[in-house]
Amino acid sequence: MTKKQTHIILAALGVLFLALTFFREEWFTGSDLGLWTYRLLAIGGLLLFTGFLGRLFSSKWMWAFLIFLWMGEIGLSTLFRMAVNGRVFPEKITQFLSYIYLFHCRDYIIYDNHRGRYNENVFYTLKPGEFTYSNMEFSNRYQVNKQGFRDDENSLNDPKIIFLGDSYTMGWGVEQGESFAAVLEKELNKRVLNTGIASYGTAREYLTFEKINHDSCQLVILQFCPNDVRENRSFVQDNFHLNISPKEKFDQEIIWNKIYQVYFPLKYMHSTVHFFIKKIIPNKNDENEKELNVGEKLSKQALSDFFIILQKIKNSFNGEIIIFNLGMNITQPAINKQFENYLNENNIAGVHVFHSTDYLNKEDYLPLDTHLTKKGNKNIADGLKEFILKNNLIKQ
Repeated sequence: MTKKQTHIILAALGVLFLALTFFREEWFTGSDLGLWTYRLLAIGGLLLFTGFLGRLFSSKWMWAFLIFLWMGEIGLSTLFRMAVNGRVFPEKITQFLSYIYLFHCRDYIIYDNHRGRYNENVFYTLKPGEFTYSNMEFSNRYQVNKQGFRDDENSLNDPKIIFLGDSYTMGWGVEQGESFAAVLEKELNKRVLNTGIASYGTAREYLTFEKINHDSCQLVILQFCPNDVRENRSFVQDNFHLNISPKEKFDQEIIWNKIYQVYFPLKYMHSTVHFFIKKIIPNKNDENEKELNVGEKLSKQALSDFFIILQKIKNSFNGEIIIFNLGMNITQPAINKQFENYLNENNIAGVHVFHSTDYLNKEDYLPLDTHLTKKGNKNIADGLKEFILKNNLIKQ
């Protein structure tokens, strides 16, 4: 076999290794062995293919390409550190770094086996107890009660206000007492129960509400996010039945999360190549791409699904309800306006739209993580307090 043939075979192996890590990720989630196999294929694929590209010119160029590969890794690592330390980049660079972080580097709280637990009714809840949850931009302490909510045990007893929502309500990226639910509790001096859990849609928020004692509750505050749409559609379409994946799926996600949270050599460059491959060969079924491309408005179907589920909450609750939208990076006003128009057109009483966008700007979001900062949470809490008192939505 000639040197040229050998180089071609090695290059083909590099392409194969990269393709497996880009398009067959599910093959590696069966065990910890799969986790290490993924990392080795990612590193080997990059080295083999980069070396081949350089070898097309000469052996000297091969080494130059490999050095460039490692320099790129160092450069990306530096950019991430600068972003975390507050350096402001042009929007395109920030969006690129955020994509790499969100879908290739972020430790997802639920799928860390020390922080999340499987639940056959809602797929997962937080694991009761105390722990620290960290990512590039934050490190926070969590106190989780017996029901799996980021709140204390006392909040389960006769709460006057109950928050329903996802990671924004849970307080992702801030300390427990800094979430807008916790801040509002202090400002109103009323007992608040925060049931927000990362990635819950309105469907699971409703199922959660049904399982807790809300006899004492005077006000429900429901936070919506555009990524609730898929879950809500499935729930309504299946006659209010939520298809929960088996525990094996949850265990696979735990293994896959380890790929995200643990750094390995050339991880950032591998993620960068993956990013550009996705641009060239888009995958219509890619949930990550759908997450980033949620429109500023809801479709009629999505809007209808939300209010159908909301009506089920109203059927079991006699108090007032506040609804509002929070989105990734920056919250657009369009969805809150859609909520308001729907309520007016359908003459629905007892539901109030809080215009969250009046209290937020770009600086109130973590640049990479897209969740609210401490200041962003405080702004939402202050706005809610003003809204509640102005509309006399809770007894003093």
